[in-house]
Amino acid sequence: MNSREKEKQIGIPGIAAIMLASSLTVMVGNAITPALPELGEVYGLGNYASWLVTAPALGVVATSVLPGKSLFAAAVIIAWMAGICIIPVTGFYSRHA
Repeated sequence: MNSREKEKQIGIPGIAAIMLASSLTVMVGNAITPALPELGEVYGLGNYASWLVTAPALGVVATSVLPGKSLFAAAVIIAWMAGICIIPVTGFYSRHA
């Protein structure tokens, strides 16, 4: 058996998960974009206010390989539980920073 036969193919649930995650990024961009000029004034960002939409999207693209590979290495439930634990902690600390 060669290495091509051992490769796993992404299935319909995997494709659906990728499409749902990417649609969330687009929806956040659509919600924030009309307010960018005002946000730039409030936070003193000037012309860099557009990075409020671009930077998170770039972060998702740049780091999406790591969780994707970890799902193959570990059980899906372990990765899911880690995400459930990390999101509230990071939200708490970002609110109180």
